[in-house]
Amino acid sequence: YAKLPINTKMYDLTSSFDTSNYRFVASVPGFYLFTFNVQNGAASARSSTYLYKNGTACGLGVDSIGNGTNTNSSNGAVLVQAIAGDYFELYFQGNNSQTLTGGLSVGNAPCSIFQGLLIRSNN
Repeated sequence: YAKLPINTKMYDLTSSFDTSNYRFVASVPGFYLFTFNVQNGAASARSSTYLYKNGTACGLGVDSIGNGTNTNSSNGAVLVQAIAGDYFELYFQGNNSQTLTGGLSVGNAPCSIFQGLLIRSNN
């Protein structure tokens, strides 16, 4: 497993995502929806993506097996209850030598996306 190096933010009103350690930290207690899509540079590899909460796996993305000609991806969506200070990280596992790409796409380059959204606050 390798932590996904997401180092670019698009939108973060509460400063919940830290690009230096690739963590989303819950700012208030409530229900959070995490969505993710992880692309890698190995066209014929198998890959899996895991969402971790405070160091423990709490969600699994859909496994993907490349078709031999394009990059492949693993994606998922997980609804999680959290308290303020809980942290979330995205981990990736592949069975081949694969290139992980975090952040926004450039042109047609592979990219990976990790989103955390507060759905309902417990306050």
